[in-house]
Amino acid sequence: MIHLDGFPGSFNGTTLAPGPGGCCSTEDQMVYLPDTSFVPTAGLKSANLSTNGLWHYPATITDPTTSTAFLNFAPNTEYPSTTVAGVIQNFGGREQMVFFLDGGSWALTTNYLGHVWFHWGYRGLYNGFRRVAMHQQSSSFDFFR
Repeated sequence: MIHLDGFPGSFNGTTLAPGPGGCCSTEDQMVYLPDTSFVPTAGLKSANLSTNGLWHYPATITDPTTSTAFLNFAPNTEYPSTTVAGVIQNFGGREQMVFFLDGGSWALTTNYLGHVWFHWGYRGLYNGFRRVAMHQQSSSFDFFR
């Protein structure tokens, strides 16, 4: 399952990072993938991406046995240390991906992160050259308004 625009306190093992709450009223806060190896079929390179105009919630992990960060927010003046932007959670074999930011069709960051969740959710299988039909439930929610 993939959750887009999640709130950190709503998911076990995560909480809102200490600070003003949501982010950021005065400046951009970059988001990046610290390691792209969890989506090997996506062909991604890690890059700093802007969150300008995208509401987001910097988080911290409270239970590292169930939650692993795959996406981070870079420090800025409102959050002086690196915070978590997305987690992959595993509860007894059931996995879910949670993004702590919203998206918009106009944002390049949204397109990049859409590529991430699509490849992770479908495990690199997709209709096209390989001619594989995977019919999983997927919701585009905020990322493709």
